Amino acid sequence: MRLERLSAKLVSVAGLAGLVAGVVVLFQQSRQLSEEVRGLRAEVSRKEAASRAPRIILREVHTAGPQEPAAADQAPTVHAATDQKASPEQVTPLSVEEREHRDQLYFDAQVELYEDAYHSENPDPEWADDAAQKIRETYSAETFSALKLSVDCRGTLCRMDFEYSDPVAGLPAIRELTTVHPWLGYRETHYDLETKRGTSFFAREDYELPKLDATALKALGFAD
Repeated sequence: MRLERLSAKLVSVAGLAGLVAGVVVLFQQSRQLSEEVRGLRAEVSRKEAASRAPRIILREVHTAGPQEPAAADQAPTVHAATDQKASPEQVTPLSVEEREHRDQLYFDAQVELYEDAYHSENPDPEWADDAAQKIRETYSAETFSALKLSVDCRGTLCRMDFEYSDPVAGLPAIRELTTVHPWLGYRETHYDLETKRGTSFFAREDYELPKLDATALKALGFAD
């Protein structure tokens, strides 16, 4: 009789142990599933943020003078096209899509202006070679090792093309690149997150980068 009761107790203990083990397994599976769900949510959020981010990034800085370099990531103020006699109440605000389209038009026109100015210049041998070497030395540090650079200087402008293959190392290198300058003066940097390529234009000291004139800005729909 005692043997039967002991056997029954052992069976009960074994059943309870099996139940506990099952609960532990279910808990572990539930925790793993929760982690996977959180990972999927984070990945979706990252992709949504990336889809909203501008593909073309353009930064303009002026390092001359006592002020700290400032990044200009936006085009001039944009207003909807209206009749000059229209009252302020009749001005129609631009939608987000319209503002982004106008900004992209500005960026494209600005970059095209730099390209045209660069290609139209004749090299100044007394300055161009030394300036190009200065740029190469400035970005030769390990910080920029993820970037492949190509530099050429003309009369008052230098152009540095860069590209990267690893976004994890390349993007921080580009961010650092935009804060380090070979000399005091004007520069512009733009890069494409899709092609992983970009360009910097450097103005010779005591010179400025070309600017879109009022006529060009007006043609793009920007305010005076």
